Amino acid sequence: MTIAILVRRAQAKPGQHDEEQVLGPCERGALTIGLDLARALHTDAIAIAAGPARREDRVLAMALRAGCARGVRVWGDGQDELDFLGLAEILAAAVRKVGADRVVCGDRSVDERTGAIGPAVAELLGIAHLSGVASARVVDGAIEAEHLADRRRLVVRLRGPVVLCVGAPAVRLHDGEAVPVATPAIIPSAGTQSMESHDLEDLGIDPRRLAPRRAPAGRLRAMRGTRQATILPDAAALLERLREECLVASGGAVTEAVAVTETVTEAVTEAVTEAVTEAVTEAVTVAVTEAVTETVTVTEAVTVAVTEAVAVAVTVTEAVTEAVTEAEIVAPAVGDAVGKRAEA
Repeated sequence: MTIAILVRRAQAKPGQHDEEQVLGPCERGALTIGLDLARALHTDAIAIAAGPARREDRVLAMALRAGCARGVRVWGDGQDELDFLGLAEILAAAVRKVGADRVVCGDRSVDERTGAIGPAVAELLGIAHLSGVASARVVDGAIEAEHLADRRRLVVRLRGPVVLCVGAPAVRLHDGEAVPVATPAIIPSAGTQSMESHDLEDLGIDPRRLAPRRAPAGRLRAMRGTRQATILPDAAALLERLREECLVASGGAVTEAVAVTETVTEAVTEAVTEAVTEAVTEAVTVAVTEAVTETVTVTEAVTVAVTEAVAVAVTVTEAVTEAVTEAEIVAPAVGDAVGKRAEA
């Protein structure tokens, strides 16, 4: 296990001399944390810089005085004209060459402030990265880093290769001037220190391939993956597939989760069935009650109509009977009148 610390000479601003600031705040924090981790892990720290000797040798000399075992500088023609991705490829190749698996660098440089180098190096190395690191220490063989995010401090424990992007250390006021709290102490390395330089060919890099990207190569087109979605029959098959790909925990926890899922499913099914049955029963009862009520109403109406019809029929019968009786009484009188008329 080796710690690689990526350092960089701070570029002078207009009206500022190069001697005023050799390392930026984030680079100072990275050098401090990288050396602390190397001492805790009982391994070497190697400082790596990319640039010409007139600019970066002083930075590497400062890292050696602070306790780094080696200083490595990479330089090639046209390197100052590269974009961040080209510079990241050079630094990643240098990390591979020294055999480091833990990398510490500044989160953002004091002059450019892009914050792109650390994540790009991690991407090219194929390892994880953590930005916004305020502090780091070794706990049980793992790196425990304090990460600043949205004004909160999160503690993250990291195992395996990683790139730590360190933010600027906190500052305190001393006689009205800001003084960094954490600065790399000068602790000489126990072994033999050395400084070496490499060109791009030593790292197996073709300088022509690192030219700045001014335009995309070729024609842009949408890419479609060749793999098709896998449709699984049920939840149990899905969990089994996820266990095989180590995406979920295996063992009793998954079995218990499946059992709980089945129990919840059965409970929900039973509750839904009962609710539907009660709703249907209530609806049928209401419908039958309304139908019976309407039937009783129709029966009552028919009964009333028949009763009224019978009453009318009785009335008509009585009237006819009275008429017949009157006719029988009047008939003899009419006969007598007719007879008297004939005799006259």
